[in-house]
Amino acid sequence: MVRSMLAAAILIFACAHSARASDVETEARRAFHARNLSGAIVLQDVRTGRLVADISEGDGADGLPLSAVKLILVAIYFEHRRDLPSSVAPDIDAIIARGLDAPGKQLAVALRHGLGGGVMLRDLARFGYPGCTARAMDRTTLSLAGSDSEWADAMSIGETGFRATPADLSRFLLAVGRRGMDPSGTRIMRATTARQLRAAMQDTVRLGTAKSVHAKLSDGAQMEGKSGSGPANAHPYDGLFAGLLVGHTGIARFTVVTCVRHGGPGGGAAADISADVGMVALEARH
Repeated sequence: MVRSMLAAAILIFACAHSARASDVETEARRAFHARNLSGAIVLQDVRTGRLVADISEGDGADGLPLSAVKLILVAIYFEHRRDLPSSVAPDIDAIIARGLDAPGKQLAVALRHGLGGGVMLRDLARFGYPGCTARAMDRTTLSLAGSDSEWADAMSIGETGFRATPADLSRFLLAVGRRGMDPSGTRIMRATTARQLRAAMQDTVRLGTAKSVHAKLSDGAQMEGKSGSGPANAHPYDGLFAGLLVGHTGIARFTVVTCVRHGGPGGGAAADISADVGMVALEARH
């Protein structure tokens, strides 16, 4: 009797669990179709690492991190700021919330000279981007032999030097939401790095490039992250939003990475879809 009751409870939980994931994916597809756009979106449960949504509509994503790469750049800075000279004092708000390329390029070069390319490459590998040309995706082609301008462009603009899937960007954000730990319990960044990065990401939606979607968030929900737009020769741009969905308690609940093909800047349709789908995910969690 007890076993049958337990089995029934597990079945009910599994069905509810599946329904919630289905609701999120349904809303994701609706959000793309309603705007007549193609792209991709990935959501993961921050606590468990469970994949909640992973869909590709039309052209999907093209494998460029765009300005979301600035999250990785700033994470490297936060990891090593105690070892850097006081002259390395970047404007984090300009880099993350306002998405300016010039201060990002300056920080990339300052880190390369202050830490050395080898340290940065080891950090990139730890964050999910090994320097391995055998991998088609989720890698960097930056090398110690590259020029300062190559490093600056790759780590601030994200149109060269990296290949990145939405799923891999999501895995990096999982660690940010989990205070620096991945779901296996491996620490890939300091807890202070994760906290400082989240603080910078919050201003993207409150005051920065994605502030237009702030009004979509209700019941104390928040969204924090980084928008990206490009590549430079695309008209209109592809847009990307990579971030975290946060409940009313301030705890990160889900990652969200949305790529929109030819839909304009990342603070527009990509952030808008992230907010629509994110609210469904957060409501289903309660």
